[in-house]
Amino acid sequence: MRRRAHFASLFVAAIIATAASAQAPVPGISDSEHYGIHGPKFEAIARELLAKRRCKEADFKEVGGFWKSTEPGRPGQYFTYCGGMTLSNKIYVRVSTDKAEVVN
Repeated sequence: MRRRAHFASLFVAAIIATAASAQAPVPGISDSEHYGIHGPKFEAIARELLAKRRCKEADFKEVGGFWKSTEPGRPGQYFTYCGGMTLSNKIYVRVSTDKAEVVN
């Protein structure tokens, strides 16, 4: 019985480790402004931008994740830069209570 319990605990640990590695944090995103509030949303949108090849991990490391926009007309929006620190490379993200979405 003890042996069976040991194998079961190893099996559960392997499942947990696999799930955790599948959702590993994107480097640089944890430096985002308000990460403590919007961390999972920032991580999800960063993965989306990486999957669509709009951004590279190095972009998030360089910029330090997402930053709250202070521009008029952009309430609740954050930004990052992907591909360079120019206006044409600025990506805005709208963050709501249940999701984050790219707005440009």
